[in-house]
Amino acid sequence: MKYQYDPSIPRIPFSAIRGRHSFQPRDNDPRGYHVVIAPSDHYIVIVGVPAFTPAAALPYSNLLFRRPVVHEFKHYLPGGGKKWTSRCGVDLAFAFHARDIKLIEAEGMSYVPVQIGDTQFPLNVTGGTANGWTDWVGVTNHTWVARSSAFPRALAAHAMPPSQVPFDPSTIKPLDEYASGTFTAAFYKHLMLPLLRPGTTVFTLDGSDYTYESRMETRRGKASRFLICRSNSRWKIAINEVDWERTAKQLGRTEEPELTPWINGMVRPPRAAQASQESPPQGRDTVATGARITATA
Repeated sequence: MKYQYDPSIPRIPFSAIRGRHSFQPRDNDPRGYHVVIAPSDHYIVIVGVPAFTPAAALPYSNLLFRRPVVHEFKHYLPGGGKKWTSRCGVDLAFAFHARDIKLIEAEGMSYVPVQIGDTQFPLNVTGGTANGWTDWVGVTNHTWVARSSAFPRALAAHAMPPSQVPFDPSTIKPLDEYASGTFTAAFYKHLMLPLLRPGTTVFTLDGSDYTYESRMETRRGKASRFLICRSNSRWKIAINEVDWERTAKQLGRTEEPELTPWINGMVRPPRAAQASQESPPQGRDTVATGARITATA
């Protein structure tokens, strides 16, 4: 991973903090920089991987749960604006003893840098201005969407066995109707695109049917965005206009997307709440990022 901090920067185990930790930021803001860590004996890290890839299906050791999801990505534009895109993925969750996850004492500004073993990565958290910038780290935190299995495998090597994790499986919610439809459509698109042959019947979302001829690539040649088909005359059909599920069923394909979360053997937590002693303020300066970071390797 191309995400490294200077070895001289202090690494502090979460077990040694359990509350507010403050240090002087690089800009020497007199108000300081603060990280508030919810008190717990364990912390859950959720890493995303692209759906329909080997990284999404590997049997990782110590995997707490695996669930299908629609990942949202925030992109910063050259002119200062930003835009959002989405992509189907899979979330992989691992739990760690508080002593094994270490805070890297550097400003993350809603992306708190941590280290587990030799692996450094950011936690995507809520941050805002509260007597200096403050980031709030909960018991469960997301990190980036990795491009391969290398990152989740590195985490799995240090994770707790699921049987030792006080975690309530009922907190893992299934996909809502919109996300379920999006994931299902993406599944059949991924399944059918490599199987298209000249003469295949292709159905579109408006109910029309066409005879497939070929794929038309974009100018950059990175991906096929259109299908060339016939129905009395020649048509250029956008890939996103195709009813991939109906097209698959027409060809007799019986595969179904896995929409149910897979949960390892876990026990329910004690009734005592695992809540943070310090909650993020609800003022207008609080920034709830909700974004994902894509790993660089």
